[in-house]
Amino acid sequence: MCSDTQFSLQVGQGRQLSNAVGHLVGTYDTQVNQDEILIRGALGWAKQKQMTPLNLLILRIVMFTVGRFFPNLIRKLLQKVLITGKRPTTFQFVRQLRWEGETWRVVDQLRSPN
Repeated sequence: MCSDTQFSLQVGQGRQLSNAVGHLVGTYDTQVNQDEILIRGALGWAKQKQMTPLNLLILRIVMFTVGRFFPNLIRKLLQKVLITGKRPTTFQFVRQLRWEGETWRVVDQLRSPN
């Protein structure tokens, strides 16, 4: 399966499920060579914040007042709360992009601590 958001794992114990993702976690180690790009890093725990009807109502009020004048500030705050700033996991990944003839070949590796 291909994804534009890097790796995505669903990890669970009992009824508790968490998602580990590879996008927007932090700084990755990258190496750029003649015909190859290597990217290494750790997955991060996805935030589980859900939008409730009350949260949506508050967001509407904020957007009609402050958001009209500072839309980029509101966007950055929402990204920080809902998307970025993930806690790192112990899962490590390596993504290799290799130029072969006329196409790119993508090889992904995932390492688990157990």
